[in-house]
Amino acid sequence: AMNGLYTHVAFFDSPAEGWRVFRLGDFLDYRVLSEAPGRVDLEVSESTMDQASGVIGSRTRRVIVGWSLPTDGSVPATVTVTPAQ
Repeated sequence: AMNGLYTHVAFFDSPAEGWRVFRLGDFLDYRVLSEAPGRVDLEVSESTMDQASGVIGSRTRRVIVGWSLPTDGSVPATVTVTPAQ
């Protein structure tokens, strides 16, 4: 792994089921920009490598972590990570 900070979000289901964990990515660092029901906006920093030249660089980007909360109170079945505009 190039960056090393394996970043996850987890929801507690029940004592019997435990946690449902979703991997968001592999970053150098992240910062929470905002949060709302079913959504967290993150700014992530990560190293990049140009495959042709082997030069290592870095970039900062924003992503939206989103999920739907089931009406029955259970945990989300999926989590999406999409680029923020």
